[in-house]
Amino acid sequence: MKLQEIKIFNRYRSLEPIPDGQKFPKLGLLKGKLDPIALVGLNGSGKSNFLELLADIFFELEVYFLQKQNIYTEESPNYFAFADNKKKEPIFFEIRYKIKVEGEEHEIKVVRKEDNKNEPLFYIKRIAHDLFSTINYVKLPNDKSTRKYLPLVIAYTSGLNDLLTMPFVDLQDYYAQQVARQALSNKGSQEKIVSPNLLLLNYESNAAIVVSNLLLASEGRAFL
Repeated sequence: MKLQEIKIFNRYRSLEPIPDGQKFPKLGLLKGKLDPIALVGLNGSGKSNFLELLADIFFELEVYFLQKQNIYTEESPNYFAFADNKKKEPIFFEIRYKIKVEGEEHEIKVVRKEDNKNEPLFYIKRIAHDLFSTINYVKLPNDKSTRKYLPLVIAYTSGLNDLLTMPFVDLQDYYAQQVARQALSNKGSQEKIVSPNLLLLNYESNAAIVVSNLLLASEGRAFL
């Protein structure tokens, strides 16, 4: 995924609303090369809050599909992504990003505002190759087929920011509940449980990967 632009329509923790949007254009000198986004600033300037905002937005979108589209059977995870925890106010936002799906790059726009009953609306950028090369956004259906346009979000933490890890940890726990429910079910269903699109890497997860490889790899194939 390549983040293009983000708009915030209400205050999120220490971040003021950005209704006109914060763009992340690709630098011409880096065309065809890695183009990272770096957050630089003094302590307390909002760097962590911005990362938490991104994590919360994609957590909300992932839960929308897993819960409301009945991909998972549990009611909901325990964590709730609020712009204001005291007021229980949801995050109202617009986010644009590029993502490669089935070998083709697409630009996706997701909007959630107060006037659309808090439901996220998904759009895909289309270019009409006519005389003027018209560009517009076509609304995607709010069903399971649209989930493929959500990115895999991988976070790494040293363990010093619990707020940032909460949506990742809770979504992994939510997934584990689904696996356990199926394993304990008498129906004997072999249907694959869909993995969540948020993945956290920390000391514990890395240790689990190493142990799993040592235990489950065939003889002579274990690796570190």
